Amino acid sequence: MSTNVQPTLNTPKNSRRRSFLGATGLVAKSLTKVVDLPGLREPVRAAQDIATALKPLVLQAPKNNDAKAQELMGRIDDILRQIKFSNNAGHGELESEEWRNRYPEHCRAAEKLEEIKVALATVKARTYTAKLARQNDIEQFLSSKEQELQMVIQDFYVS
Repeated sequence: MSTNVQPTLNTPKNSRRRSFLGATGLVAKSLTKVVDLPGLREPVRAAQDIATALKPLVLQAPKNNDAKAQELMGRIDDILRQIKFSNNAGHGELESEEWRNRYPEHCRAAEKLEEIKVALATVKARTYTAKLARQNDIEQFLSSKEQELQMVIQDFYVS
């Protein structure tokens, strides 16, 4: 059984289309420059201005999140220093058994503060790209950790 179909060569079938689309794109660009369409140009310009204005905020978010995490970690360090100084008058360590037996509620607060600090350090250690891609999640995480920190402080001073 013979066919009348001739064998095709391995040439891209859309090579003519590509050159046509490229030429069409050039013509469209030149026409938009020649023909002044205020109804078309203004929204495009406004969108570009908005994107330009928002770009620094979006790119600075990881840096701002790092600064907030560092600030929270500094607050935790200050609180841990105060706990240690007030309970031991500057002597002894927070990890000693005597301290744990004498001040169990302060020990729980110190452990919770250390957990929060480790979680903040983990977030801070992520790569810039991960921070940029998940900046909203990180912002929510930081605010939840800040609330958690406030609760620990409140519980510590009430007890």
